Amino acid sequence: MTRRQLRAMVMWEGGIYAVLSSVLFLAGCGILWAAFSDTHIDAGVLAFSFVWPPRLVVGVVLALLVLCPCISALAYRISSREPVIQRLRETS
Repeated sequence: MTRRQLRAMVMWEGGIYAVLSSVLFLAGCGILWAAFSDTHIDAGVLAFSFVWPPRLVVGVVLALLVLCPCISALAYRISSREPVIQRLRETS
């Protein structure tokens, strides 16, 4: 593979991680919302009501979509500083 192909593959890998993480995060938010949306837990003075923060969720998903590919590319760049033969000797 050429360097360009490797970089593209690493970016796609990071993007796939981001999409899977976002799906799991959104599924967890949906489960929490379904479980606690209509309940109000009142314990004396303290009261709890579940509020689903859509702007925060969108921000987290966007951050995942940006950070995951960048972190994958950075990890590849750091690990590819040494020649391939040297890296193979270290793993053997």
